[in-house]
Amino acid sequence: MLKTIHYRSHQRPAPSVTYKIYEPNLCVFSGEGRLGSTINFAEEIAQRIALAEGRSVESLRFFDLQTRRQYGKLSYPGPGDFEFDEVILVHAERPRAVEWRAAACPAEVLQAFADFIDGTPRQVGALALAAEFK
Repeated sequence: MLKTIHYRSHQRPAPSVTYKIYEPNLCVFSGEGRLGSTINFAEEIAQRIALAEGRSVESLRFFDLQTRRQYGKLSYPGPGDFEFDEVILVHAERPRAVEWRAAACPAEVLQAFADFIDGTPRQVGALALAAEFK
């Protein structure tokens, strides 16, 4: 089941992400609209999701599904274009995102977030470029 949380940013009203936990510890999230940025606020998003789920940030692996729904046609020109990255967090006093590592997007994620992808899914970005050069 998809769930939604709001997170703090400089935008008003507070932006939101939709997320799903794939047990035991995978969390996929995607921005709901053009307010806020999942990339710029990944730490806040991870903390809000963990709090909502009654878990620690360290107990989850977070994946950011970036689509036209949030970033628009300039970032993702074709219907169905998306990026899927694992957000690598360093855990100290507060989590800090240090890397977005491109990952293959599982079919079950594509199905659950089909409304966000809005078209025939086509993964773009670093992982897609790496596949082209093999």
